[in-house]
Amino acid sequence: MKTKRLVFAGCLCLLFVVSLALPQRSSAQTSASHRLEFSYAVDQNSNSIFGYKVGANGALTPLNNPSFPTGNAPNGVAVDPSGKFVYVVNLLDNNISGYAIDGNGGLKPVPGSPFAAGSGPGWITTDPTGRYVYVANCAALCSGSGQGSVSGYAINKSTGTLVPVPGSPFTAEQIPYAVAVDPTGGFAYVANFNSSTISVFKIDQCSGSLWASTQSVPTGGTSPLALTLDPQGRFLYVDNTGSNNVSAFAVGSNGTLTAVPGSPFASGDSTGGVAVDLSGSFVYVAQGSEVLGYSIGMGGVLTPLAGSPYAAPDFLVSLILDQTGRFVYGAATSVGVAGFAIDAATGNLTAVTGSPFAAGGNTFSVTTTMGH
Repeated sequence: MKTKRLVFAGCLCLLFVVSLALPQRSSAQTSASHRLEFSYAVDQNSNSIFGYKVGANGALTPLNNPSFPTGNAPNGVAVDPSGKFVYVVNLLDNNISGYAIDGNGGLKPVPGSPFAAGSGPGWITTDPTGRYVYVANCAALCSGSGQGSVSGYAINKSTGTLVPVPGSPFTAEQIPYAVAVDPTGGFAYVANFNSSTISVFKIDQCSGSLWASTQSVPTGGTSPLALTLDPQGRFLYVDNTGSNNVSAFAVGSNGTLTAVPGSPFASGDSTGGVAVDLSGSFVYVAQGSEVLGYSIGMGGVLTPLAGSPYAAPDFLVSLILDQTGRFVYGAATSVGVAGFAIDAATGNLTAVTGSPFAAGGNTFSVTTTMGH
């Protein structure tokens, strides 16, 4: 396994790291009334990324120039926290398309795009500091063969160009499929589909390189496909699509994972995405043509919401929370993007007016960002 020993003595970015330990989500909420919000969805039929303006009621309105070309079979999409750049992993081209976002949400390729990835890049995420991008290369599960890996890149904050971090790519376990980074940018967690484990990596704050800090942790289920942390970084939730359940872990100060009592919690067939609301009170899981809702109790324990499940317009393959924390969006395959409004008191979901929103014939992933 490729690792990088962390040497903190003399590292000039330590003071910056301390500042990152403060909550990162509040700025999005306080600035929501002053900045436009945009959404982007990738479509595998047309090899395109579709752009929208997000309305106050959660409705998505296509941009004046609504779509932009990607590579072959775009599978995942992520935006840096500043709202300046969006990145798409192209499953069959084994690369990453990068775009600069203008003030109206329009996209323009960044210099050097596309950027080489590993075999079968299936998932992409940015760290909350906006300095790094991480890609899960799922290999045999997706387009390639052999051992999967995690690629890391540093973002040029002026141009959006991606440069591999030292030691990249990094070996996880069998068929890594998804990556999540904690709110401080200190740790990365990788869902390994075939080995049914979570790999825990320490992120070198000076270089973005990954260090395997502990042994991989069994999820308690099988075939983990998606994972996310709550906004406070207290708990990690993992969708085990093979065993029809959701694993929950308490996150220690050193990034270690401890199973929550009662974990894993029952879900259902064909789960494919997981999201947590900004307050850290509710968890949502995509399950076929429905969304399951849970309340987060003491110690991270999950209890189904009274109104769950919530009907979706088509089969959901991914799920995300918007930047304001008021809406949930899912990639609903043939019909586009499904939108749901969150009842802040109960956690229940209701369909956004106009949902679903067209995004081609095979929508696979969706994200949102505040404009800059």
